[in-house]
Amino acid sequence: YDLAPHQLDLLQHYFGYIIEAKGYTVSEFDTAQAAADYLDKSIDGLSVGIGDSITVGSTAAIKDTFSDISDDQIDARVSRPWAEGLEVAKKMQLNDIVVFALGTNNTALSSSDIDQLISIVGKNRTIVLLTNHGPAGYETNNELFKEYAKQNSNIILADWDAEVSKDPSKYLASDDVHPTAEGAKLFAQLINDA
Repeated sequence: YDLAPHQLDLLQHYFGYIIEAKGYTVSEFDTAQAAADYLDKSIDGLSVGIGDSITVGSTAAIKDTFSDISDDQIDARVSRPWAEGLEVAKKMQLNDIVVFALGTNNTALSSSDIDQLISIVGKNRTIVLLTNHGPAGYETNNELFKEYAKQNSNIILADWDAEVSKDPSKYLASDDVHPTAEGAKLFAQLINDA
């Protein structure tokens, strides 16, 4: 099992263990896989979240789900457009996993929008994209997210649209966009499951 350099950095930073990738010696653990398993169990999904009002409404649930996440790891603002989210990503200290929960305020994202995100975040980090839901119609965004998730091993799709569509009155407010308390829990769980 090979660990990427950023995984090594995380282990060293958080636990003081030295793990080397690509056949080097592994100290404190018998194998790199054992170290990676320990990391998975010990770091409660360290990530950075960039979002709009959906994320604003789900922040408490996200913090409940990810007990180690700090306030500076979530940057959400009501009515945030995609382009502003890209600017936020440029300025944030990005961790291993970047949750990009935007698009609700843009109904026609393009490939160049996703390409810019990948360029900013880098291919060595995991990007979690959440699909969009609402009466404005987000088919273009959602199909683009799905296409990129299929084509890029570092992009994971969390299908918010599909999940809230199963029971909109339970998960969404009357505007069919913003999460209820149950919807916020679902939003956080989708991120966790990704």
